[in-house]
Amino acid sequence: MIKATKPYRTGAAQDFIDERLSRGFVSFSLQEIVTGTGLSVVAARNQLLRLKEAVVRVSPRQQYFLIVQPQHRILGAPPVEWWLNDYFKWLGQPYYLALLSAAATYGSSHQAVQETEIITQVPRRVMIIGRRRLRFFVKSSIDKTITQQLPRAYAPLTVSTPESTVFDLVRYAQRIGGFERAAETIAPMLSMITRAR
Repeated sequence: MIKATKPYRTGAAQDFIDERLSRGFVSFSLQEIVTGTGLSVVAARNQLLRLKEAVVRVSPRQQYFLIVQPQHRILGAPPVEWWLNDYFKWLGQPYYLALLSAAATYGSSHQAVQETEIITQVPRRVMIIGRRRLRFFVKSSIDKTITQQLPRAYAPLTVSTPESTVFDLVRYAQRIGGFERAAETIAPMLSMITRAR
């Protein structure tokens, strides 16, 4: 953790970001940078503003930031899969990668997925960060859905199992393009589904 020698130390935010990246993190909250640098809230915000396109907020109403490395600047944000788990941990809410996005992780994608689809327990508006679009679906019984960690992922990421993905695709079919799209997405996944699960 980086400690500032004085409240307005120039470059403290950049040092904090470099340290986060060296540990494999691409996101942080305002509270984390304040605690990690010793900067005041105002000084931390000002230093982040000066970093311009290297840092972006997930939402104007939330004090949560993404680190945008040069290779991701054309899209305006790092891959969603790299920071989604940390973001929901910060929110204190359950989530999982779902529907067409989950199916794509299992190799079933007839069309390029234009947005990241996430199921959570609390209604949330669509988030657009740079060119990345996150769409949220609500499920009150989210704790009963069988999920797993995506293997070989850059960061921890909770995703619905193939079986849960199939159930969700049917349940939300009308909101993802209709039953025909759900069926063509399910078909390549049938070999992954076990009767027991």
